[in-house]
Amino acid sequence: MLLAIVTFFVTCKPKPEPEPEPTYNLTFWTNEDFGGVIVVNLYNNGGYDKEGFISKVYSSTPDCGDNGCATFKDLKPGKYYYFAICGYYEWEGEVNVSETCGLIKLDESNAIIKYNVTFWTNDSDCSDYITVNLYNNSGYDKDDAITKVLSSTPDCGEDGCATFENIEPGKYYYHAINDDFEWEGEINVNDACELVKLDESNAIEKYNVTFWTNDNDCNNITVNLYNSGYDADRTVTKVLYSTPDCKENGCANFEDIEPGYYYYYASNGNFEWEGEVNVTETCKLVKLDESNAIEKEKGRVSFWTDEEYIIQVVEVNLWKTGDPSAYDETETITMYYNPGYSPEYCGEEGCANFYDVEYGEYSFYAENDYYSWSGTLTVDYPCELMKLILGKAEVKKNAQPSGRQQIQPIK
Repeated sequence: MLLAIVTFFVTCKPKPEPEPEPTYNLTFWTNEDFGGVIVVNLYNNGGYDKEGFISKVYSSTPDCGDNGCATFKDLKPGKYYYFAICGYYEWEGEVNVSETCGLIKLDESNAIIKYNVTFWTNDSDCSDYITVNLYNNSGYDKDDAITKVLSSTPDCGEDGCATFENIEPGKYYYHAINDDFEWEGEINVNDACELVKLDESNAIEKYNVTFWTNDNDCNNITVNLYNSGYDADRTVTKVLYSTPDCKENGCANFEDIEPGYYYYYASNGNFEWEGEVNVTETCKLVKLDESNAIEKEKGRVSFWTDEEYIIQVVEVNLWKTGDPSAYDETETITMYYNPGYSPEYCGEEGCANFYDVEYGEYSFYAENDYYSWSGTLTVDYPCELMKLILGKAEVKKNAQPSGRQQIQPIK
């Protein structure tokens, strides 16, 4: 009986409770402010893939799961991988989960820094699309453009700036330019966001000289600007009725020249100019008109016609009245102008052009096989234009063609 009771007691003893399996947790935290929330992605090869966020900066090590940390709970032990990002900073690595509370600190010392350089301007005078070239000695060479004027300091990569992203740290060089200004320099990239402001104060001064005219008698002026190390020609092609800006269309523009003294000689068929200009400003304007032209004691004389029915080329003889030995030259009119057109200056193609004619009284005789003209003129102006018209011609009677060329239209 006693044996039966003992046996029953042993058989009914409850089994011990199994010990709970440990839970594994991983907490990411930071002690530095990176300017925003750090997004953390944790994953493994077994299909685990979750995201968490670090939104608080701790001055000392937190506990697992503390508020503002990126905490991943109830993980199975084993190998995991992580990738975290905030602005220009990234972190990546692997971690072996084997503790109930694993802590990983993300700071600048273990970050992968994405280096960026942003060029910007707040100067409205520099707003005309600044092209920026950034390069180094290791083969990096890229272009971008500033397209907006900003009123305050931007963030890296802001719209309208010239931004160069994800570059290697180190020394770089830049060259920037628009129509009015130019910049160049070097920058040591060692911050995630390097900002470079371009404005008039740090621009390389580009010196320009513009010759212009408001005188209708002074169009088509060829200008030669020169000094010991510079020699170039440009042409004034328009008459302007108000003072232009430098490099305005139709002016003779000499751009990006060194400062200092220059000399110029300018001429068209009617006038000549010469002088010197001290280039000390980014925009130097020189107006050419009749009032500042060189007073010459010699001029040019051009005979021309718009008469198609003159038929043949016309030989013109011009001599000094009373003293043919002083001047006696013959030239030929080979072309005629269409109705409504006339020479703009002495020396145009197709006219009978006489050069270096001393001021004074002259006589002329012009003819072809059918017509002749004669008369006198006073040369007292840099350009004398003499028009031959049939209404003042003497018709040759019984004219016989001698084989002269036919006169051609000016195209």
